[in-house]
Amino acid sequence: MVSPRSFIRGHRPRQRWLWAVPFGFTLLFLFLLFTNSPVHTVSSLRGPDPPASLPVAKASSAEPSRNGSSTYLRADQLTDPMSGRPSTTDYVALEDPYDHPQLWTSVQCTGSRLNRSCIFDNFYYVPSEEKFHIVLPASSRIRSAPYAGRPVEVAKDVVLSGPYDGSVVTEASVRALIDGCSDFFMGDVDYEPTGNRFEPIIHIFDSPLDAQMWVMYHTTTGATFRPGLTVYGFALYMHNVGHALYDGIYPMFISMLRFGYGAADVNVLFKMVYNGVLKPGMHVIGDDIAPVFGGGTYTHLDDLTDPLYRFQRVIVGSRRMAHRSFNTYSTLPGSYTYENALWYFSRRLQSRYGLIDSKTAMDPAAEIKPGVRDGTCRGVITDNKRFDAADRKMFYELIDKLKDEGVCDFTFVDWKKYSFEEQLELFTNSDVYVSGVGTGITRAHLTRPGGAVVNLGELEKFGTPERVQISYRDVQFAAGAPYLQALYYPAKLWNVYGRLQPEAVELIVRQAVDRVKTGWTLPRPLEDGISIVGEAMAKYCRASPSDCEDLESEFNVDDRPDQDDPWCSLCMWPDYIGLDTMWRADTTCEWYDKTRQCKLNYALYDSCRSPDHLAFDA
Repeated sequence: MVSPRSFIRGHRPRQRWLWAVPFGFTLLFLFLLFTNSPVHTVSSLRGPDPPASLPVAKASSAEPSRNGSSTYLRADQLTDPMSGRPSTTDYVALEDPYDHPQLWTSVQCTGSRLNRSCIFDNFYYVPSEEKFHIVLPASSRIRSAPYAGRPVEVAKDVVLSGPYDGSVVTEASVRALIDGCSDFFMGDVDYEPTGNRFEPIIHIFDSPLDAQMWVMYHTTTGATFRPGLTVYGFALYMHNVGHALYDGIYPMFISMLRFGYGAADVNVLFKMVYNGVLKPGMHVIGDDIAPVFGGGTYTHLDDLTDPLYRFQRVIVGSRRMAHRSFNTYSTLPGSYTYENALWYFSRRLQSRYGLIDSKTAMDPAAEIKPGVRDGTCRGVITDNKRFDAADRKMFYELIDKLKDEGVCDFTFVDWKKYSFEEQLELFTNSDVYVSGVGTGITRAHLTRPGGAVVNLGELEKFGTPERVQISYRDVQFAAGAPYLQALYYPAKLWNVYGRLQPEAVELIVRQAVDRVKTGWTLPRPLEDGISIVGEAMAKYCRASPSDCEDLESEFNVDDRPDQDDPWCSLCMWPDYIGLDTMWRADTTCEWYDKTRQCKLNYALYDSCRSPDHLAFDA
C-alpha cells in the first residue's frame, strides 16, 4: 500500500526549469541595481564609497609679475621653464565622463617615452595577481591636449591633432599610451628581485554590466575603495636613507610635479624589495620618511590583502628619474629642466619636517635669498665610511681651527649621533657642505641657497682585474642644484698621494667659505658645477651627438634591451667610462660567466678625458 505522502511525491510534475527562476530574478535584481545605482559599482551593495576631494593641481611655473619682470630671484627662475617640457598630455576620453564615473578607469600621461608619468583614476589592484587593472568602455577614445602642468580638463581643454587622433581604444593603443611609465627607476627590467613588472592588465568592455560582472568575479562585496590622491612607486633598498629618498621618493615626486601636485598631500604606496638585509616585517628608515613626506596614508603594496581594490586617483612614473638614472649632464633627473625638481624636493622635505615656512616652501614665485644668514657662516663635514681615523682627526682639527679664527662654524656629522630630523636641521642651516662620495653627500642639496658643496672624492678599487682610480660619484646632488656652487678636491693630488692631504683639504674648504661670503650670481650655469668626468662627457657629447645618445642609452638599462648589455648600466658609474675593463678599448670583463664590453667611441672619449682622470693597476 502506498502512503498518501509517497504518492504525492511520486506523482509531482518534474518541472526542472523552475530552478532558473530564482537565478533569473537575481540577475534581474543585479541589473536594475547596477544600472540605477548612483555609484554604479558592486560597492553599492554595502553603500556608496564617496570620493574624496582631490587636491587642487597647481603648475610649478609662476605667472609673470605685473611689469613682466621681478626685482628678486624667484624659485621658478632657477631653471629654464621650457627645457624638457612636454608639448602634450595624452589621455583616454570617455564618451560620457559622467556615466558610471566610479567604475571606468581614466588615464592620462605626459613626458617622453623614456620617462613617462601617468595618472589613473579608478585604478584597480588585485593582490592575488600582484597586478593593476585598467577598466575601459569600448566607446572611449584616445586624444591629446596641450600640456598645462596639471591634469587635463576634458570638457575645457583643446583637443590637438596628432598621433592620438581620437581613435577608439584598443588594448594596443592603451598599452602604447602608457609605454615608458614604470614604477621602477630602471624601467621594466628583469633585475633581481624586482618582482612583477608594472604592466597593468587592460580590459575593454562593451557595457557597464560587463565591467561590473568583472568586479563581481573578484569580490561579491565590492572593491575596497582607497580615496584621495595616491602616488605609487617601487622602493629599492628602503633601509638605506639615500636609496629611500633618491631612488624611491624622488622619482615619484617628479611625476607629482608634472601634474601640478608638488605641494599636495598624497597617500604613498610602495612596492617593497626584500633581500638579505631588508626582510618582510622590518621597520626601516624609509617607513619613517615616506608618510611625513607624503602627508597622507602610507602603505606597502604587499600589505593589501582584500580581493580587489579601487584607487580614486594614482600617480605613477619613476623611470629614469632617480639618483641611479645616469645622464651625460651629471645632474639628477628633473633638476635642471622645467620641473626644477631638486629645488622643490628640498623645500618639500624641509617644510614637512617643520624647518622652513610651509606656506611659501613650494611657491614658484617665492623669493630665493642667497648668502650667509645673520652674518654667521655655518657648515657641516659629514662622516663617510671611506674616511679612516687619520681623516677624522684631520677634520676635527680643521673644524677647531676655522672656528677659532672666526672663519666658519663647522659641525662634524657622525650619523650615529644625530637622528634623521636633526641631520635635516643641520643641513638646512648650513652654508657649506663637505663630504666624500656615497650616502654622505646625498643630502648636500639641502644646503642653503647660495651655499657651496665640496666633494672630496675617493680613490676607488673596481673592476676585474682590479684597478684603482679617483672617483667623484654622486656629483648629482651638487652639480644638479643650480642654487649651489660645487667644488672638487683635485684629482691630481689623489693620483700622487693616494689619500687626502690636510693642507689641500683646508684650502678647498676655505675657498668654499670665501665663495659663500663673497656671494655669487644665481642660478649657477650647469657647466660651472661639473667634475672632470662631467667635463669629459660634455666634450664627448658636443663632438658626437650620436655617440652621446648611444652612451646615455647604455646608462639606462631598459632603453634598448635588445642592443645593450644590462650590466653596462647595473654595474657602473660615469667615473668608470674609459677606465674600467668593460669600458676600455681592447679589454673585456668576465662577469656572471660572460665576457662583456660596453659600446663606446673609445678614441673620441680618450681625447675628451682629463689627463688627471687615470686608473692604476691594483
